[in-house]
Amino acid sequence: MKIQFLTDNVENYLISVPAEEQTPVKMGMWVRKLVCLVPVQIARAENNAMVALKDGLQIPHDISYVDSVSLANSIRFGFYDVVLNSWKGEIKVISSMGKQSSGKSYLLNHLSGSLLDVAGGRCTDGVWMTITTGENGDGQGDSRYLYVLLDFEGLGSFERSEQEDMLLSVLNAAVSNLTIFNKKDFHLDKDTESAFSRFQNGINLLKQDKKLFKGLFYIAIKDVDTSDIEDLMQEFNEKISQICTKSQENFIIKMYDGKVRDCCYGSL
Repeated sequence: MKIQFLTDNVENYLISVPAEEQTPVKMGMWVRKLVCLVPVQIARAENNAMVALKDGLQIPHDISYVDSVSLANSIRFGFYDVVLNSWKGEIKVISSMGKQSSGKSYLLNHLSGSLLDVAGGRCTDGVWMTITTGENGDGQGDSRYLYVLLDFEGLGSFERSEQEDMLLSVLNAAVSNLTIFNKKDFHLDKDTESAFSRFQNGINLLKQDKKLFKGLFYIAIKDVDTSDIEDLMQEFNEKISQICTKSQENFIIKMYDGKVRDCCYGSL
């Protein structure tokens, strides 16, 4: 049996066998899932700046760029480039944000079957990317959507300045179709208000771009006692509404086009 990898289109059969031995299984789907088992780091926040990476590493000094367009042309995502460039359907970006050690990576893994690193302490550094596809009831891949999953470093850690937190939140809002803000309880404590304040500071960096900042801000509240859900949800929604009505310059309107939802769930 001879295996031949065709990097121009992973949806084709990636195996060359005699005609009588061919099966209906698409090796492209299998290879895609194999490649997507290993997340790649795509950016870091350091020295009060956002640093883009190439193939998970620092961009070599011999590669020069003078503007955002030339920088974008220099960025590579390793094997993920093959998957992204060959995909014919729609691409949706789902990201996670929240306080450090709030279970962001675990939630993404639970929802998508990804293998993002999880630990009791700080384990996500910068922004990590992986890819998955939806599945139909028969277990076959859903060819309509490719989901790019972005796991962002936790906010409010000692290792990051407020400027770096703000840059991470702006990048998240700019590229995500869905931002899952993971939270442990219904209370808008000082840490959460501080995180929202850093989001607010990012408004000054926004430029009008019709393709960016169109996602949904989805607040996922974990480990909730089901007996108090209705009353607590009403109280929490009132607090979010206050943020939206204080000013037209709030981060929910500017960074998420005014789209916010929330939900709660018990222990996973």
